[in-house]
Amino acid sequence: METDEYRKMFELEEDFWWYRGMARITEAILGRHFASKGTATILDAGCGTGKMLEVLRRFSVNGPVGFDFSKQAVRYSKRRGEPGIVQASVIHIPFPASSFDLVTSLDVLCQLPEGGDLQALREFHRVLGAGGKLFVRLPAYQWLYAGHDRHSLTLQRYTRSQLVSRLDAAGFAIIQVSYANFFLFPLLAAKRLLLEKIGILADSSDLRPVPSLLNGILEWPLRIESRLLRYPHFRFPWGLSIVGLAEKRL
Repeated sequence: METDEYRKMFELEEDFWWYRGMARITEAILGRHFASKGTATILDAGCGTGKMLEVLRRFSVNGPVGFDFSKQAVRYSKRRGEPGIVQASVIHIPFPASSFDLVTSLDVLCQLPEGGDLQALREFHRVLGAGGKLFVRLPAYQWLYAGHDRHSLTLQRYTRSQLVSRLDAAGFAIIQVSYANFFLFPLLAAKRLLLEKIGILADSSDLRPVPSLLNGILEWPLRIESRLLRYPHFRFPWGLSIVGLAEKRL
């Protein structure tokens, strides 16, 4: 991820509609499997500037553990009050086997070179204990690749079938894999495919403040999605992102 993108993340994660909405979706899916009073050992692999650790704390017995490959991301996480964050790679996770009940990885595998995503998934499998869960979020559809992906150093966007295939190859049993950001998909796809193509918002990051009223309006569709995704067999047929929950196979 470009250096300035971490600054934008740190400044926007608290209130920006996309972060708030996707956090609700994460909580809704994880809440079916983990106690809200906190009984799980949790690792956030590629924790960015640390905001998701606040969400995960409600499920964690002693507070979630996190790491990120970027020195700048680690510094921002510490500014957020997460002093235990370390710098590390998802390809070589610095924890023993069977250390965690839950591993989360949010928009990280997409930044790895070819084959790196499967290596990382196998590392997640290694550090999970028996019956451990993995929650993954990734950007959807390579044909939507645009300016924001270049700024975030995304190398690959995924389809649902691609994610399912990689999870299976890494030794995971699928619990739920669905597209997300379904209701706003036409609007956001048009922005990427039309406005950027004709030079409006060309080569721009999606991390830009929006007026507070619009910010609230944009968050509501994701609130609705979070309620629907609480049902384990529910899945959206398309969306701007993919979210997946899987369990370690022994």
